[in-house]
Amino acid sequence: MYRLRFFVSFLFLIISIGCASGGSGGSSGRGYNPDVITRMELDEIAQSNPSVYDAIGRLRVTWLRPRTPASVQFNSDRLPKAMIDHQQFELDFLHQLRIEEVQELRFVDAREATFRWGTGFANGVIEVISRRAGS
Repeated sequence: MYRLRFFVSFLFLIISIGCASGGSGGSSGRGYNPDVITRMELDEIAQSNPSVYDAIGRLRVTWLRPRTPASVQFNSDRLPKAMIDHQQFELDFLHQLRIEEVQELRFVDAREATFRWGTGFANGVIEVISRRAGS
């Protein structure tokens, strides 16, 4: 009886270790991070030549939704800011930016944004790392 318990426990341990270390998170062999849009993801939609704003709308639409409690009317102050190579811009500026210019996009929540850049980011930041800054 003791040997059977030991064997079952050992088998469970081996299976648990295998499951914990092996997952890639995606069917294509790469991990998925809801807070990051990689260059590879941008390349997948590059044929339609969207702006960075449009690419975010296709790949992570939740980044473009208001974060603070809703009011009666839409208010752009409830949207995240854009930070392009550590320079702050309004979110609308991303309509002018082409995805060919971007290495990576990251959503930074309000707490982390305040830690990194100071106050004024209550709705988070969409951080843009350009290809020239990323290389």
